[in-house]
Amino acid sequence: MNDSSLDHFLGRIDDEYLVQFSQTDISQHAKMVDRLSGERPVTISLVPEESQVLTVTVAAFDYFAALSTITGILTSFEFDIQDAKAFTFEDQGKVGKPPLRKQIVDVFLVRYQDERLIDTSLQERVEDALTSAFRLLDQNKLYETRAVVNRRLTESMSKMTHARLDLIAQIEVTFDNARSERWTVMNVHSKNSFAFLYALSNALSLRGIYIHGMRTQSRGNTIHDTLLVSSRQGRKLEAEHEQEAIRSAATLIKRFTQYLPSAPDPAKAMEHFDRFLDKLFDEGIPDQTSAVLNFGKKDSLDFLARLFGASDFLWEDFLRMRFEVLLPVLEDFQHTGRMRSRVSLESELTEWMAKPATFEERRDTLNLWKDRETFRIDVRHILEPQGVLSRFSNALSNLAEILLDRAYIECHKALTSAYGVPCLATGTPCAFTICGLGKFGGRELGYASDLEVLFLYAGEGKTTGAESLDNAEYFDRLAEAIMDFIRSRPEGIFHFDTRLRPFGDGAARLATSFEEFRSYYSPTGDAEPFERQALIKLRWVAGDEQLGSAAAEHRHRFVYSGEPWDFTIARDLRERQKRELIAPNRFNVKMSAGGLIDIEYAAQYLQIIHGTLHEALRTPSTQAALEVLGRLGIISRTDERRCRETYIFLRALSDALRIVRGNAKDLILPEQDTEEYAFLARRLGYLEADWDFAAQHLHDEIEKYRHIAHTFFNKTSSALT
Repeated sequence: MNDSSLDHFLGRIDDEYLVQFSQTDISQHAKMVDRLSGERPVTISLVPEESQVLTVTVAAFDYFAALSTITGILTSFEFDIQDAKAFTFEDQGKVGKPPLRKQIVDVFLVRYQDERLIDTSLQERVEDALTSAFRLLDQNKLYETRAVVNRRLTESMSKMTHARLDLIAQIEVTFDNARSERWTVMNVHSKNSFAFLYALSNALSLRGIYIHGMRTQSRGNTIHDTLLVSSRQGRKLEAEHEQEAIRSAATLIKRFTQYLPSAPDPAKAMEHFDRFLDKLFDEGIPDQTSAVLNFGKKDSLDFLARLFGASDFLWEDFLRMRFEVLLPVLEDFQHTGRMRSRVSLESELTEWMAKPATFEERRDTLNLWKDRETFRIDVRHILEPQGVLSRFSNALSNLAEILLDRAYIECHKALTSAYGVPCLATGTPCAFTICGLGKFGGRELGYASDLEVLFLYAGEGKTTGAESLDNAEYFDRLAEAIMDFIRSRPEGIFHFDTRLRPFGDGAARLATSFEEFRSYYSPTGDAEPFERQALIKLRWVAGDEQLGSAAAEHRHRFVYSGEPWDFTIARDLRERQKRELIAPNRFNVKMSAGGLIDIEYAAQYLQIIHGTLHEALRTPSTQAALEVLGRLGIISRTDERRCRETYIFLRALSDALRIVRGNAKDLILPEQDTEEYAFLARRLGYLEADWDFAAQHLHDEIEKYRHIAHTFFNKTSSALT
């Protein structure tokens, strides 16, 4: 190191730095700073002290969140930080020359428990980890930096006991704006614990607080931090409300850090928790700390970690709810944990709908109730990744049926007030019914499932109003009004799909007369072989039950008529799906060989063939059909058990992908060596401390169940050929 570099370094240091370090230390720091470059944004030194104690010195270019990044990486190596000193060096520049980049020197005294962690490669491994993180900071990728740090930290924390972490203790925070001309002095007192300094510095960076310097001292079981802080724009923190927000956030984020190992995506959980705190502050919730910690009185932060780390799209649903509405939903889940009965839901919705006066207000009320109940159902499913899938599907199906029936009542009432009552040629009122198809018909809805529906009316005629409409026009408007009444995101939950009506999207209208329905689905009708298969899933869900039962009876007569069914066409359709709808070397959980459709189609083939003689097979539920096929001996009990297990596993996998991606369309499995795959494994409950091991565990399970599904489909196809 040349003299000019040393002189330049010494010219930027302050008196406090000179007090804290010896001439030998300062010389070492200067040499470390001199080695910094664009390719090497950080250098470190590890010096053994007494038994199980190291001094770790870090010199680096300064970035926002640099301290939380450093402390997070050190903590991920299971270093327990006992003492810390952090300094930022600024260069004011000379006339005609721009200032040099700001640099930092941070010195940590750390303890470690496991001697096996300390080897000759330790310094290189720590510096490599820090260098990777600082390169992300240099590219202004703050979220990605936090994601890297949180993954490393979570893997490390997963191996520890909560007693060792113990980040629950209350902290005391005071602010002093008189001691420093430029910065606010922030004093923090708390019980000392593993990862404390990371939790604190991360909490401040999440709140947009810049740390310019720090002194940490541990005495026995307590820790005292003195930090020089400002806003990111360099102003002091003088407003009382701003200080109170930082005080609450520091307490809550520190505590929340302990529960990151519970989150499928720890970085996402932390980001969403920070934004959740913004929501509390923005809505003026008094005593935010108590509000968060006290709801449910038990494991509140663990609950939020699992919830906030699951999905950006669930988080959007969360944000739409005001805190006074949200809190009872979360408390209700924690206190009871039960799915609500259909009677309870119908009763509550009736109460809600009794208050608003106008059609628009009633539509808004129904959708507010829908969003609350959907969120509550999703929360239970998120928090119980190994829970019973049928409970989730039944809850969504019940909710959808209640919403459809109420939407029908409201829209029918509005239209009859304008056009009169639709009647048949005989003068009697014309019935209208709604049937579910696909997953909805089978009561197999999942996250972001659409509603495949068929709108039917009893027959031709016209309305009784002064401005009369033909029944075809009236019920087409009614169907459109119902779909407009229940709001949904594109490709999100309760998005309507009417493509399975006669003639599909080529049909002139949304609603179909019962006579047209019977004619289309008949031996001489226009229905394609795949439409006969699809009709297996038809089930009455709302509107006139008698007309819905008549539709189901006609389905029985048509699908299970014993009329020849060309299996060759069905097999060719399946091969075309695999060939045309799936990218090479990728696995689509629904469409690929070994996907959900292999189980569903094989079961449906057998239902069509054997349903003529066995009424029990005339069910829209895939799981129920598999159980009956096994009980009747059409398939072996072993195949039945394996297929049901496989179906449940693939449904759970499909739901997990939808939760992460927010829609029902993209069911392509991510590559195994990606972060997305690791998060998918954690979302499904594979929470091993080693994320790579968890991902491999999931991969092995997927391969096992793919083989079962594909083997069953091929065995069924061969038997029918």
